[in-house]
Amino acid sequence: SRYEDAGIYLGNLDDFVLEQGETPVVVEKEPLEDEVVEALDAKVKKLSEVRPDFHAAYLLAKSTLRRGEIQRAKWDWIQMKKGQPHIVMSADQKGKRPTAIPLDPSIYAALQKWYKLTEDKEYILPENGWSGERCGYFMKELDKWLRNEGGLKTDHTFHEVRAHTLHTVREKYGLEVAAAVGRHSEGGGVTVRHYTGKKKIPADFNLN
Repeated sequence: SRYEDAGIYLGNLDDFVLEQGETPVVVEKEPLEDEVVEALDAKVKKLSEVRPDFHAAYLLAKSTLRRGEIQRAKWDWIQMKKGQPHIVMSADQKGKRPTAIPLDPSIYAALQKWYKLTEDKEYILPENGWSGERCGYFMKELDKWLRNEGGLKTDHTFHEVRAHTLHTVREKYGLEVAAAVGRHSEGGGVTVRHYTGKKKIPADFNLN
């Protein structure tokens, strides 16, 4: 075998292969507590006076954009649909299907303030990175701030902020709405076994 050829002898594994293994324990990850996010919201909002770019990126994460989506986000993704601001992502974005995510009016207003300040009228965040990470240096800087000054004890700061919003959506509207907003597959995983929900984003949907 290729293992023996490499000098690795595994012995007779017949009994091991036939042995009945225990079902692995799946533990659903707990989201950030509301109080933690509320305190972080206040810190980032205060920081917006000197780092409005940090504030804009944070708001995109709260709107459920992934790290890569935040770096690629363009101003023309923000569109009005039936009088409600949305982030509209085409099928070529991660998720492989077009998605229109309702955008909280307060987040929309804050992003409009940033639009007036930034020189880049194509991308929401100015380029500051390398190939594959358009805003890589900027994201590392914000990530460091979120951990050191914002108090997030995690290596996945943007994911945790996004996950908190999706958890809130799931609790309020159900799994399938959260899956649609998060651009996830609607089947499989531990969440499916514990949550049920509506199939479409309801008219009264709100990220708060």
